[in-house]
Amino acid sequence: MIFLKLRQATNKDFDTITMIFRKSFKKTIHNFEFPNFDNISEMHISERLSDGSLYAFENGTAVIGGAVFFIKSGTVHIDSIFILPEFFGQGFGTRIMMAIEGYEPSIKKLTVAVPQKYSIMMNICKQCGYKETKHTDERVCFEKTLSQDIISNTSNDKNRTLSSYEGRNVRISLCSGEIYEGKCSYLSSGFIFDVFEVDEEGLQIDDNVFFASDINKVTEL
Repeated sequence: MIFLKLRQATNKDFDTITMIFRKSFKKTIHNFEFPNFDNISEMHISERLSDGSLYAFENGTAVIGGAVFFIKSGTVHIDSIFILPEFFGQGFGTRIMMAIEGYEPSIKKLTVAVPQKYSIMMNICKQCGYKETKHTDERVCFEKTLSQDIISNTSNDKNRTLSSYEGRNVRISLCSGEIYEGKCSYLSSGFIFDVFEVDEEGLQIDDNVFFASDINKVTEL
């Protein structure tokens, strides 16, 4: 099982996230040239930490990436995502984007403006189903509107039930922002009521039980 979590960053995360931000952008942006980038990046992370738009992405208990985004009236404006270079090519970029989508149940739309030199981020947006809305010499703008259904999957089958995920390898995104991946079992409402005295169905990965009301999204892998 893989446990991932997107959470709001704290002062204790400052040094780690600043380091990850620097390493990630230096590695991913084509022909990277940015005088005084270390000083500017430290100021940027500090400002985002102060205004509450900085988030940490944990793999287990270790912070391996982060994101900067703003939420207003159900719309998320993504400024940037970043991850340690040693985790490149393992799908963590798309996982961060999906974690942002599921960060709050009220989120209906997401937008992001990607610098032309940041080709990796453009590919991530396309993989996550974002549509290009504007193209300039400097940036490419993307947008994604989310389904109003709480439970969905990669084929966007709006009628799929929790029981259909029995024995499947899935990614479960919780309303709290946590993400779990692994082979899941379906738990009937009767079973959950007998064990937990909660009248709803759910899913289980290893020893972790997820009630339907806590699940934001289920994606079959």
